[in-house]
Amino acid sequence: MPPLLIGVVGGSGSGKTTVARAIYDFLGMNAAFIDMDAYYKDLSHLTLEQRRQINFDHPDSIDTTLMADHLARLRVDGIDSTIIDVESRPPRCLGQKINIL
Repeated sequence: MPPLLIGVVGGSGSGKTTVARAIYDFLGMNAAFIDMDAYYKDLSHLTLEQRRQINFDHPDSIDTTLMADHLARLRVDGIDSTIIDVESRPPRCLGQKINIL
């Protein structure tokens, strides 16, 4: 069976993670979660005050080109995704390898 991609969309705090986890539990399949938060554009060159002014709900804050590339490549091989620790100041990037076979 080829990999199955399920997209769950909605505004901030709308319950996307809850729904995704419920789907995962219901299907009982091996799955990887790819959060759109991993595709925020790198703003490390900005000061903390400048980053506070950014609207992270605006589509321009996401590197959609990289995200689309990663989603297309998942059918072929794994991807190196990024986990953002948004609680740290400044936010830290943590590495993650995602393989779907």
